Amino acid sequence: MAERLAEGTRALVSGFGLLRKAREEAGRLADAASDAVHHVERDYREAMAGLLGADDLRNAIAGQVLYHRYLGVADAIIAVADRLWFVVLRGA
Repeated sequence: MAERLAEGTRALVSGFGLLRKAREEAGRLADAASDAVHHVERDYREAMAGLLGADDLRNAIAGQVLYHRYLGVADAIIAVADRLWFVVLRGA
């Protein structure tokens, strides 16, 4: 999940960097960011299911908190990617 989030973040940073130079490419990078994190929810469900059989309650709770935050970051990346697209379309 972390790698997908990092990939989405890198796409957003690149996309915002291209807003003045290449708006269409910025839009493609917004899509790439959304695509990168699209599967985080599925990964989250699989990871949470894996915690059900954990013997160590402390590690299971820590994993649950971490995975939940990953899901929140994925939602934020999608929201920022939508905003990037808005800026691309508004400037067209």
